[in-house]
Amino acid sequence: MEELTLLIENFKLDKVNFFSWCGGSSVALKYVSMNPGKVDKIIIYSPPGLEGLLLFKPGKEKGEKIPIESKEDLVNHPLLQLLSKAIKEK
Repeated sequence: MEELTLLIENFKLDKVNFFSWCGGSSVALKYVSMNPGKVDKIIIYSPPGLEGLLLFKPGKEKGEKIPIESKEDLVNHPLLQLLSKAIKEK
């Protein structure tokens, strides 16, 4: 959030508009909640649910998706492994 605030301040923007998708919607909503007077319009598309972004593992049938429920499945999820690698390597 700090980076977004610095970017907006750097460009000396009095008010901003957000058009965000999926996880970006969470960022936009958090910014709006922290800075309501600095946002003119906000449009969000396909935001994560109130309980977070669901991750799935493949099922036995083609195209079947099963929500991840165990810690082991979560740790081994390819997207989270990629994110973890990016954080470690900066």
